[in-house]
Amino acid sequence: MGSPRLLIAEDHEQTLEFYARVARSDGLDVVACTDGGQALATWSSQRFDLVVLDLKLPILSGFDVCRRMRARGDQTPVMALTGMTSESAELEALAAGADDYVIKPCSFDRFRARVRALLRRSGYGPRRRWRLGPWIVDEASGTAIVPSKLVGEPPTSVVALSGLELRLLAFLSARAGEVVSREQLLSACWAGEKPVTDNALAAVAARLRRKLECPGLTIRALRGRGLMLEVVRQVQSGSATAASD
Repeated sequence: MGSPRLLIAEDHEQTLEFYARVARSDGLDVVACTDGGQALATWSSQRFDLVVLDLKLPILSGFDVCRRMRARGDQTPVMALTGMTSESAELEALAAGADDYVIKPCSFDRFRARVRALLRRSGYGPRRRWRLGPWIVDEASGTAIVPSKLVGEPPTSVVALSGLELRLLAFLSARAGEVVSREQLLSACWAGEKPVTDNALAAVAARLRRKLECPGLTIRALRGRGLMLEVVRQVQSGSATAASD
């Protein structure tokens, strides 16, 4: 299972960027739109696990986008994210097919919690496990392990990962083989936090490299471009090595 995909439609650029950063910091693959017509066209051509709609979008309102989704039989969870505080607006949004109604401004933590709750309806829990070369990364325990070849035996390697390391690793894992720019990494992994220096980003990447690099798995730093996670799928589990900080 790859990263959950989120479509977010909001016509205020700063607001759109803030909530997109929050979602990316949680490992989501985000597609952003600034009007309802674009949102409906994007939704029609791609698969999403969650749709977040401002209700006062240009071209097509969030109400109309949601109605058209439901008219086509689509049951993707929809969050109405709006500055409209009236009960009538909330009732109209729910009648149109929205699953949740969140009033702006909405804090980082509250938005993330509501997104996670709705994603569970798409089969995603708040924590994930995924295979990365010889490693199995487990967000719930904050660890990466290389399982033993023998059933019932303890893992051959175990490393602890911080929350920031996990966010960076999840973002790179979803884009393995691609060059991910500094701007993308900072936006996804440090959303809502104070500005981060290049040295801070390099330090986190270096820690991940020391902990996880092994034959078939490497994190490359490309000067002036960003980072790239390279994974060779055919890796023998026993060949992995890990170094601790």
